[in-house]
Amino acid sequence: TNPLRIAMEPVLVEVGAIVQISQQFEFGLRYAIALLKGLENEEFSDSTFDEQFEALSKHTLGSLIKRFAKHIEIDANFSDSLSTALDARNETVHRFFIDNIEQLASRKGRHDAIPHLKELWKRVAAGVVALDKVVPELMRKSGANPDEISVAAKSAWEL
Repeated sequence: TNPLRIAMEPVLVEVGAIVQISQQFEFGLRYAIALLKGLENEEFSDSTFDEQFEALSKHTLGSLIKRFAKHIEIDANFSDSLSTALDARNETVHRFFIDNIEQLASRKGRHDAIPHLKELWKRVAAGVVALDKVVPELMRKSGANPDEISVAAKSAWEL
């Protein structure tokens, strides 16, 4: 057993939660953009959607937000939610451990880092919530039933 890993476990759990919600956010953006591109294409099909979705996997989260904004008019609050989510994700993934290395060396520092990590999670989650307000309408326009998909997805999870 690695004592450093054990000591860091509460921090690592919070960082893992942020990574998970960040991937959910990125997936939601890719999904929304692929739907929008499909709706622009008169020959929208599952294979067209799959191609668009896969091609978007090569783009950064920031680039996906810019692409999304090109396809749909978004208000300032929506834009702020996406931007704030991106900033929180980037802070976690690219800078958190480096910026806080001295703080994380002590028990108290690790303990004190948890509220900040929880706040970062909330910021990314706000981006997911913002997308969740837009995606169901895009799904309906593309012929999908968001309610059926939501029920199926929820029933697949064992809690």
